[in-house]
Amino acid sequence: MKRHVPGARLASLLTLTVSCLATPALAQQPSATGEEPRGWRGGVTWGATLNLIQSGDVVGQADAFTVLVGTSLAGQATYVRGPHALSNSLQLELAWARTPAAAELVKSNDVLRAESLYAYRVLDWTGPYAQWGLLTHLLPAEDVRPVELPYRIERRDGTVERLVQSRLRLSPGLSPLTLEESAGWSVRPVGSPGLTWDVRLGAGARQTLLREGTLVMLEREDTPEVDALEVGPVFQAGLALATRMRGGLEEGRLGYELGASALLPLVSNGAAGLTPLERVRLVLDARANVGILSWLTLSYQLLVVHDREFVRAVQTQNNLLLRFQYSLGNQER
Repeated sequence: MKRHVPGARLASLLTLTVSCLATPALAQQPSATGEEPRGWRGGVTWGATLNLIQSGDVVGQADAFTVLVGTSLAGQATYVRGPHALSNSLQLELAWARTPAAAELVKSNDVLRAESLYAYRVLDWTGPYAQWGLLTHLLPAEDVRPVELPYRIERRDGTVERLVQSRLRLSPGLSPLTLEESAGWSVRPVGSPGLTWDVRLGAGARQTLLREGTLVMLEREDTPEVDALEVGPVFQAGLALATRMRGGLEEGRLGYELGASALLPLVSNGAAGLTPLERVRLVLDARANVGILSWLTLSYQLLVVHDREFVRAVQTQNNLLLRFQYSLGNQER
């Protein structure tokens, strides 16, 4: 029988989450009339999560020691002055896991998103806009296996490379990096503390930049190998449509946000064989924050990307995080 650390004969779970404000709140002008605050408003919140799970001689469980560590960064900065409104947001999620299947810490989550949106309000509910966005991952990515497996890599030049190893480098940091730009007209059909709904329509473009040798994993059951595909850069320009709903309930204890965007490319560098409708890039993102206590928050985040010109499969990522936090400033839930 294996030796265990004293007291380790019962399964234990330790969760430590620390959250603090990384920078002071941006200055804002107070509003005594209840109107939307003018000037700068925002803040930055940093958080960290640590999970330790150990079990030994437990019926129905393997002897194992699992470590999950993660960090997050969320920032917002808005500026309102007269008909001008500027909104900036930043989101970073990083997580690593060490499980019995992997004897080292392996990256399990890595998302970096940034967006800047400027609107000129001809009326309170409508006007022209300009938007810029970024989506990428910060650190290099690898596929790590507990034993050596056969890999089958489809290269862009049509050749197939076969390897037998326990890890495969998928991409360096910041690759792929997707940039989005759009400009047009925005409408706000609903605007209230409980629900704000915006719709934007205009001209848009996207550029997916990457370094040579960037791979994406493929899930195929008809081949004995682990399949990977080398991807290339994508450039598109066309019609852009986006909608976003956000709001809060229960005096701000529940915050929610749901967004969707579509780009119909009229110009593209993609390979022949796809119609403009098949080349449409769709992005869906959702977020919900539940304030259980003033210092305890449950957060859920969803990101779905349908981009056949880049990867034929639908890319999906879910995040569920329970964390203690201490917030200053005017960070939105």
